[in-house]
Amino acid sequence: MLASEGSRDAMAMIQQGADMSLDEWVDQVVVGKSFQQLMDMGSYINLYFGNKYGMGPRHSDPDQAMQDFTNKLTTFFNPLLKPDRSGKRPRPNETPEFAEKYNKAEYDKYDKLHRDAWRKSIKDPDNKEEWVAKRDEYAELRSNTEFSRANREAGNKVDQMVKDMFMTPMSQADVQALISGYPKNWAELRSAYDDMVSQTINV
Repeated sequence: MLASEGSRDAMAMIQQGADMSLDEWVDQVVVGKSFQQLMDMGSYINLYFGNKYGMGPRHSDPDQAMQDFTNKLTTFFNPLLKPDRSGKRPRPNETPEFAEKYNKAEYDKYDKLHRDAWRKSIKDPDNKEEWVAKRDEYAELRSNTEFSRANREAGNKVDQMVKDMFMTPMSQADVQALISGYPKNWAELRSAYDDMVSQTINV
């Protein structure tokens, strides 16, 4: 029921475009919303059409145009990957500096011992219990290395950073910066919007 209501609300927002330019629609629908809300809107619409058409033939043109637009919309406003997909998730824990600072060599030692014990627990069934015990012991030692602890902490910080980024409402200035910085991608979004508006949306 909630998914159905979400789909109707999402499509109602999209269908407001029948009487607006893209700039007006973005100002009314996107400004003030977070990227997470835009992703949720796109997910509801994809879910609706998935239920409507299943794995069957291509959607009707109006429906396809709406789905194409919402997919381009979430691509354009993704604050992490950027409109042209040039962005990427920060991975500070994968640098040589991080490995050296937090003694990844110790982690690698126990990781190798763990993998060796795991293989021997399979290849040496007569001593499987002994090898399983060693495997678990090395896994525990690996998990408690300085590198493992720092790696988990760094990953958690990046996860929180991305979550905060996705939950931050977009301002008019944010939108204008994207339009100015990515004119080609904005033009593609406008084309998808105009295509959707030009067709009769009947869902």
